[in-house]
Amino acid sequence: IRVHITLLIFLPLIVGHLAKAMGVQSFTWGLVAAVGLFASVALHELGHSLVAIKKGCRVRDILLLPIGGVAQLESMPTRPKDEFHVAIAGPAVSLALAAIGRFCGGFLAASRLYAPARVLLVLGSINLMLVLFNLLPSFPMDGGRVFRAWLTPKLGRLAATAVLARDLHPERLPGDE
Repeated sequence: IRVHITLLIFLPLIVGHLAKAMGVQSFTWGLVAAVGLFASVALHELGHSLVAIKKGCRVRDILLLPIGGVAQLESMPTRPKDEFHVAIAGPAVSLALAAIGRFCGGFLAASRLYAPARVLLVLGSINLMLVLFNLLPSFPMDGGRVFRAWLTPKLGRLAATAVLARDLHPERLPGDE
C-alpha cells in the first residue's frame, strides 16, 4: 500500500475539515478521523484486491490519494461473474464499515464518550457515502464495472464497455447508426 505525496500535502486540510464536521476543536480527533478515513479507503481497496487474488489476478499495489484509492491489478478477471465479485467487494467492505461505525458510535455516545463516538459516526456516514458514490454506474468506477459485468453476457465485453464509454462520451462511436 502506497501513499501518494499529495495525500500528505492535503492531510492538514482534511484533518481540519473532519474536526469541523465533528464539531470538535481538537486537532487530535481530526487526525484520528483522517487516519480512520484513509484506513477505510485502504480496506475498501483491500476488499477488491483480496477478491481479485482469489479469482487468479495479481495485484501490483494499492495507491491512496486525497480523492480515494486505486488497486492496481495486473489483469482484470475475464469472466463477468468474477469481475462482478471484484467490483462489488470494495463497496461491500465500505458498507460493513458504515454499519460498524454507526453501531459502535451509537454505543459510545450512549456511554457518554462523545468525541470517539463522533469520530465513528462520521466515519460510518462517510463510508455510506463512499458506497453510494462508488456504485454510480460510471466506468471505471465500481458501479460501472458491476454494470459491465451485468451487460457482458448479453452484449459481449467490448460492446458492454462501449455502452459505458458512450455514457462518458455521448458523441457517436464508430459503428453507431
